[in-house]
Amino acid sequence: MKKLPPLKLLKNKIMKKLQQIIFVIISIGFFAQSQQINFGDLPRPIPSTSYNVTYQEMPMSTATGVPNISIPLGGISAQGDKIRENLILSYNPYNVNNEDFVSDAGWGWSLFSGGSISRQIVGGLDELFDNASASNYNLNDFDDLYYYNLPNGVSGKFKIYRDISNNTFSIVNYDRNSVKMEFTKTTNTATLIVNSFTITDDKGFKYIFNDYSQSRYTFGNKLYRSAFYLNSIKDAAGQELLNYEYRKNYHYLDTTNLLYQNCKLKTINSIGLGRIDIEHTYDHTLIYTMHDPYSISKIKGQNYYGKELFEYTFDYEFKYFPSFNNQKRILNKISKKNYENPSSPEVTKLEYYNTALDDNISLPNFTGISCMDFTETQKYPANSVIGILKKIHLPTGGIIEYGFEPNEYFFDKNNPTYIQNLQENYVDPTIQSIEHIGEFNYSNTHTNSLALWTLQGDPAKQKKIYFVFNAYRNPDNPFLPENPGYLHSGFNIDGINSNSFPTCGVVQADEYSFSVTVSSLVNPGKHTFQFPGIWESGTVSVYELKNIPPPYKNVDYTYGVRIKNEKHFSSSSSTIANKTIAYSYNSFDDSNSSSGYKFANENAYSSSEFVLYRNVKVSEGENMGYINNYFKLPSDYPDTYITVGSSQYPVKNYYNLTQNGLLFKKSIFDNSNNKVKEFLYDYELQNSRGFTEIPTGYGYTRSGVIKKLKEQEILFVDNQPALINKRESNFENRFRFNSISNIKTFLADGTTTEKIFNYPSALTLVGQTNEFQHLIDKNITGVPVQIIEKINGAVNIISDTKFANNSIYPTSVKSTNPNDESIKTVIRYDKYDDKGNLLQFTTNIDEVTGAGFPTTLIYGYNQTLPIAKVEGATTNDLKFILVPAGSQGIVTRSDQDIDEASEKLLIGELDEYRNNPQLKGFMVTTYTYDPLVGITTITPPSGIREIYKYDTNGKLKMVFDVNGNILKEYKLNVKPQP
Repeated sequence: MKKLPPLKLLKNKIMKKLQQIIFVIISIGFFAQSQQINFGDLPRPIPSTSYNVTYQEMPMSTATGVPNISIPLGGISAQGDKIRENLILSYNPYNVNNEDFVSDAGWGWSLFSGGSISRQIVGGLDELFDNASASNYNLNDFDDLYYYNLPNGVSGKFKIYRDISNNTFSIVNYDRNSVKMEFTKTTNTATLIVNSFTITDDKGFKYIFNDYSQSRYTFGNKLYRSAFYLNSIKDAAGQELLNYEYRKNYHYLDTTNLLYQNCKLKTINSIGLGRIDIEHTYDHTLIYTMHDPYSISKIKGQNYYGKELFEYTFDYEFKYFPSFNNQKRILNKISKKNYENPSSPEVTKLEYYNTALDDNISLPNFTGISCMDFTETQKYPANSVIGILKKIHLPTGGIIEYGFEPNEYFFDKNNPTYIQNLQENYVDPTIQSIEHIGEFNYSNTHTNSLALWTLQGDPAKQKKIYFVFNAYRNPDNPFLPENPGYLHSGFNIDGINSNSFPTCGVVQADEYSFSVTVSSLVNPGKHTFQFPGIWESGTVSVYELKNIPPPYKNVDYTYGVRIKNEKHFSSSSSTIANKTIAYSYNSFDDSNSSSGYKFANENAYSSSEFVLYRNVKVSEGENMGYINNYFKLPSDYPDTYITVGSSQYPVKNYYNLTQNGLLFKKSIFDNSNNKVKEFLYDYELQNSRGFTEIPTGYGYTRSGVIKKLKEQEILFVDNQPALINKRESNFENRFRFNSISNIKTFLADGTTTEKIFNYPSALTLVGQTNEFQHLIDKNITGVPVQIIEKINGAVNIISDTKFANNSIYPTSVKSTNPNDESIKTVIRYDKYDDKGNLLQFTTNIDEVTGAGFPTTLIYGYNQTLPIAKVEGATTNDLKFILVPAGSQGIVTRSDQDIDEASEKLLIGELDEYRNNPQLKGFMVTTYTYDPLVGITTITPPSGIREIYKYDTNGKLKMVFDVNGNILKEYKLNVKPQP
């Protein structure tokens, strides 16, 4: 990556910072005048879509303490099951705060559907300077972050790098996941304005993001593209598999100026198979609030023939939570339509914490003295769970209850410096308390008064003492002037005036009273109070700061929550859980210390710190044993440094691998604390090339990949270890990332097996043609083209998958005999249709003549599903009998299969086809379906048909034969819902 000269780099940084400051000032003025929120001025400008950031910066894992809470809502597959779109409702407690939007699925919830590229503004809008002739035009750095997620589960983040010297732009991927990223742009040459993004995965599937939302940036009054949305998924041949339609919503500042354009996913279409429709409800009163004004109201799936597959409705309520601003829209329940009994839907209800945790950590302080000295530690955040998900009431009648607790991290409270601080200052309410030890009253007229006080303890060791002083002016004072002014008083202790002591809290005074709390370090022993005030009365209450004896727990608290336990109840009336999964985060080496450590993530938002736990104990029940998980953290791979210009910057290594915690050991114990099994994971990591600047100002990051992973499985018998299995995996990271290049397994009996995987490679010998170049051109780099199997070091078999004649689909699989290097074609894929469906394949092939045993597949249901398999026949054999005289043909008939009546006609047509005299020499198996539900009949060559019956909810009920005999039966119990 090209680096800027130091002076130019500094200039751009200053300009970016100045832009940010001006933006903040303007935004504050705008908000003050209008009392409205302009989404476009916020770092995450798109409600709901911006939630995606949290799932990458605060990921779900055992090491983060963030549980995977999700509710699957259904899905839809593409033709040939090449790819599938699953709709999942997911919950992340880090989205419950005052800074982020409330999403269209409710506070804390995200609906993962389709794909999006959300944007986070860092410092200021990248493309702010879009007019090269403007007086303030500046070739500024591009710092904004983009977060993407795809339906195949791939997600990550990237930024756009601007080469200022040449004013060119390129994408820098922060993650190593072998996707290829491209963009198109407008004709503006002053800056980069993106029109669309295309992401290609390593199977060659293209994810095309053509739709976008727009937001307005107050500084410069710029309308910009704030998020991009997935429109289409195509395979490597350009065949469209899924497409996405959006409801576009526009909101104007006035009659001409657009404030924002929003995109809400409306329909997911699986070509020839079916669709999913998503409905939203709009609430105009939420336009200028921290709520997405749209909320998901209904999700409905149906197949191509109109058969309903599922329907969910969403119910919300607005609720106030203590310690949070304004009402929050929460998801109250989800109702799934029960087609078997429409009056009794399958209801999932949700509950949230509305009260704080019991603070059993802090010591009680009943003194009213609330001031604390400077402290590095935090008070126990009992309110941290408020608003967090508490219970899920399942349609079965059961309940899952989630117990959360505040995040902890290691803080050494037993080092001498901290212990000395505890003696002198009130800094830690988990260790310290303030106790009342004395009370002194005085009432003076003409003279002052004295009082003796003895402080117990070692005279050589000072104690922190608080004095609560209250004085009252005597109105009977004959010398009192008409306007005496505010009373100002004090007392002396051993001749030292209290006005010289540090004050605690607010000094309160009026004409007749004066109150103050002061503190001082006092040696135990005898002391004298003097109250010099004339015509005055008052009290001094004396309090001592006391510490519980060490050792102290090395723990402090920070932002966020972690899962403490997960309880499963069989019904709402159950008081005892059927199953309890508990989590403990103490250090395995020192139970008195937390294993948590704070790290700064790559997010430029305010919640930039998160906690990772080095040790996590997971137990199920009291007598079920437990598992100890050991993780490597970012701190296990220290920062290195690079010099840019004349300055040094830290480089964070392997952060992309360690931000979830990198598991390196898992120990399993029985209920008697005996170790029974252990898994060891030893990683050899490899740096990726180049440095990528982190826009948070941390410095630079260098992403990493796993080069080698050694795994051991050890069984313990009578506490003695015995190696069961050992495996080594190597990863190929030169032309793609995280692809396994070989796996070597060492078995307990001494046998060693090995599999070597070779992928399409850009390397070729001089003068040779790369037979896989056409795959590389389409980014099909994650599909093995050769597998070599070895036993005890000797090659056993070599299997090559060929893609001849520039085909993107396999054309054959060849096997090489290592003994004589003879090659045999195991299977030949002879013909595909225009949708990539395999029409004919051949086995038992004669290598001389090429003849073999063919099998032909016939596709129906709009070319999406195989309806017949004819063994022994080629496509040419069937060409003239596919549509017999006087018949519509099985393909056309399958396209018309929309109900039981039409399915019977299809089955009749298929039976007629199977019994066609011209097919007498072939073995024919036929199939029928309810598309996107399941297979309904299989009729093998014997004619003994299997029939699959589904209930109206699309769940398999039973399998029976043609004579009505039940072969399998399935039951699902759902509790009736009110």
